[in-house]
Amino acid sequence: MILFALPRLRAQESPYGNFIIFTMPQNSIQLNAIAQESERLVLDTCVSLGRLLPIEKNRLPYALSEIQDDEMIDLERVARALDVSLYMIINLYSDGNTITAEARCYALKAEYKQMEKAITVRGAVPANIPLKLASEIAALHSKMPLYANITHIADGNCAIDVGQWHGISEGSYSTDSGNLKIISAGRYHSTGRFQNPSGAAKVRLQVYPNADKIRKDIDARVYKNTLSFYGMGSRALKGDNPEIRFITGTCIINPGTNACLPVYGSFLAVDYLGFSNADLHMPGFAAALFSFGTQLTLTEFMTGFKTNFFPWVKDSGKSAATLRLQRFLWCSLPVTFTISYFNQLTWQMKKTQNLPPFFQYKDTTAAVLSLLFPGGGLMYKGRYAAGWGYYATEMSLAGFAFYNLHDKKAPYIFGGLGALKGLEIIHAFLAEADYPFYKLEKNGREISPIMYNEIRGDESIFNFGLAMRFDWTEDAN
Repeated sequence: MILFALPRLRAQESPYGNFIIFTMPQNSIQLNAIAQESERLVLDTCVSLGRLLPIEKNRLPYALSEIQDDEMIDLERVARALDVSLYMIINLYSDGNTITAEARCYALKAEYKQMEKAITVRGAVPANIPLKLASEIAALHSKMPLYANITHIADGNCAIDVGQWHGISEGSYSTDSGNLKIISAGRYHSTGRFQNPSGAAKVRLQVYPNADKIRKDIDARVYKNTLSFYGMGSRALKGDNPEIRFITGTCIINPGTNACLPVYGSFLAVDYLGFSNADLHMPGFAAALFSFGTQLTLTEFMTGFKTNFFPWVKDSGKSAATLRLQRFLWCSLPVTFTISYFNQLTWQMKKTQNLPPFFQYKDTTAAVLSLLFPGGGLMYKGRYAAGWGYYATEMSLAGFAFYNLHDKKAPYIFGGLGALKGLEIIHAFLAEADYPFYKLEKNGREISPIMYNEIRGDESIFNFGLAMRFDWTEDAN
């Protein structure tokens, strides 16, 4: 009986489509190109998610000819003439180097009402604008169930207008009208049987698109574009290897310049990474200068300036504990110079909009730098206060531990220092990079309900909502 019914229930496999995008004309060639690429990527994303199928382009001229007025075209009327479920209007504008794209989604069918949103994305990397729009369109699909019209019923079987393209395959599905067993799944239509038919003409299947995977793939491309656009190799160093320069600058150039001009040499060393017109970061310079002075003179203050200044000379005024502390302070001067160098380097990167070397592995790099240098990883991520805070605390604990090296409380001090170091490494790994231009590319997105007014009789009803911000999920490390 079932085999006999299947051929009669097989439906036409060429749907008209239920989605259209209207792209507004832009006032520049660049914005027009971005708008066209945005339309292409959004359509491709919708096709991948299996809910919104673009209309056939040859239907549009006929719809336009049917409703075009003398002065303007009503886009909603065009959409209704095409019998789409949802239509989108994309518009772009620029403000300096920042490009803003707005996509407004309007639902004409009740089942797509939850997707009626206004999407706004911003950025300075042109290639990221279409990708970010596509990512937010994918986000709108994440909680979108599958609605199916029952087109035929015969011998207990039914034909529905969803199929493999929508994510349907042979098997059982839960619906709002009972359990549905799909017997045969075509490209856009399927045949199935309800266990307890309710007689409904439309059913909602608990089938949802895999929007998270698509967003993850898109956001990885956004991250890659951001690295390419703001990387030092393409900007400050113009093709030279920034990673090798960073290592050489940290291990050789910075120690050399500080040997000649302590503390100020950290500022001079940034020239090696392409910052020829650098500006001195005064708060960081002051902090490094204070640390440098403290390391040289702390034990002198402790002894009332009655002992020899140099740590390799032991006199009667220096106790063993004081001598250990003095030697520790002098030996740790390169650490201070390195933190000062990271401070000045990060300041130049923020000013010139360059991302630091190894940024494609930024979390791992920050953790390693924090392991080697107190506060180094936080400084690398652009967080001056946290970096100097860890530096000052760990250096103080380490100095106190060396001073009390043979005291019974020394193990506890070293244990506390180790715990703090572990906390710093975790903090450096998890902290968000604090570069404003990078954060714009990462976070420059928002979704809000459509705000408009409609008139029903003599009443004017206003609809409005608050914006909701969210970040990408990074998996580039």
